[in-house]
Amino acid sequence: PPVHYYSPPYYYKSPPPPVKSPPPPYYYKSPPPPSPSPPPYYYKSPPPPSPSPPPPYYYKSPPPPSPSPPPPY
Repeated sequence: PPVHYYSPPYYYKSPPPPVKSPPPPYYYKSPPPPSPSPPPYYYKSPPPPSPSPPPPYYYKSPPPPSPSPPPPY
């Protein structure tokens, strides 16, 4: 049959040549350069242990024996 020379109009529906789309603005979303300020982790770090005063054990130590007065003669 001579229908073979009827090329279907598929080429009319073929995708057009890809238009060069501008590059995506990925550079606008790229992470900014790290700021030189260190992370505030030191705000949560335990503070240096302050020297606790010595325990008042000497307050509970037996007081020195007071010299008992001489017995009354």
